[in-house]
Amino acid sequence: MCSKNVDKRVETAVGLLKITDGEGCPEMSVPQAMRLAGFDEKECKNRTIQMRVRRAKIAKNKLLMTKLHDSAVKEATIAWKAELEKKTRGELHVTARKVVSIINNKIEYKNNKPALRVRTSWC
Repeated sequence: MCSKNVDKRVETAVGLLKITDGEGCPEMSVPQAMRLAGFDEKECKNRTIQMRVRRAKIAKNKLLMTKLHDSAVKEATIAWKAELEKKTRGELHVTARKVVSIINNKIEYKNNKPALRVRTSWC
C-alpha cells in the first residue's frame, strides 16, 4: 500500500469529520469517516490507522484555532488603537475590556472561542 494513498485518505477522513462537527449534526465516528474516505473494512478496524486519523484531526483543529486566535488578536489590536486615538482626542471611547468583549462575541469567533483576554496593562 502506498503511503501517499493513505495520507490522502486520512485527509479525506479528517475533512469528513470536520464537516460533521457543526452544531445540530451528530458527529460521525472515525471508522465511518474512514469507510467513506475509501479505507477497506480491515483498515477501518485497525486502531493504528484510526489513531492516525484522530491525530490528524487534532492537528488540523490546533492549526485552525491558532489562525482564529491570531486573527482575533490582530482585529482587537486595530480596534484598541482606534479607541486610544479617540481617548487622546478626548472623544467618547470604549475600554480594552469592551473591545475584547466585542471581538469575542463576533460570530466568526463566538463558536470557536479564540479566548482573548485583556492584559491589565491596557486598562
